[in-house]
Amino acid sequence: MKHILILMCLLSGIALEGFSQTAAPEKKSFSFSLNDCINYAYEHQDSVKNANLDIKSAEYKIKETIGTGLPQVNGTASFQDYIKPPSSVGPDFEKFAKTGVVDPNDPLVKFPFGAV
Repeated sequence: MKHILILMCLLSGIALEGFSQTAAPEKKSFSFSLNDCINYAYEHQDSVKNANLDIKSAEYKIKETIGTGLPQVNGTASFQDYIKPPSSVGPDFEKFAKTGVVDPNDPLVKFPFGAV
């Protein structure tokens, strides 16, 4: 317990040492005229700030409305390469027309789509 107390005192001494060496802030003196004070008060008044924000909001709303009113262009493009026409495979129907039986062991025949 005694060791923990000594350790805590050392740590707090090290931590507080950093705060003891901070310099005092420099004091600045300003001189304003009455007109400067009045202008500053008008510029930083809450109602003036809110009015300026309302003006900016109205400008953005105008831009948004103009943007929705302008014509918009949408488009898509697709390409299908049919150098070789697509085809399907199946049993030989000419042989089926002659014999009336489809043999499952016969090789499949290619049937092209479209003009050959």
